[in-house]
Amino acid sequence: MDGQNNFYKFSDRRKYPRINANITYSIKDSQDFFISQSSKNISSGGIAFFAREKIMAGTILDLRLNLPDATEVQAMVSVVWRERVVISEDETICCELGVEFISLDQNNRNKIAKYVFLRLDKN
Repeated sequence: MDGQNNFYKFSDRRKYPRINANITYSIKDSQDFFISQSSKNISSGGIAFFAREKIMAGTILDLRLNLPDATEVQAMVSVVWRERVVISEDETICCELGVEFISLDQNNRNKIAKYVFLRLDKN
């Protein structure tokens, strides 16, 4: 599939194209609690990931992403949605979270956009 078709595939539903991505991140909530894991997918508008902790929709988090090219991106995010899921291997209950970037400078948004764009056809 060419990049133009991929653009239209995403543009009818989302503001930014989203790709599956396993990116290491850390989050910090209002109580200075850090969690480091890997993401599910990412776009220039937000990221989805799994967390074992109970983080509710509307929670504001400090997010640090480590892109594969060793670029670190820092942003404030808001949890937009939360879905309870069970990881089948050990039946651990956790949550899948979708967050949107609420404070992300244009330089960092461009870094994420470039990362996504270069991988659109590979997803």
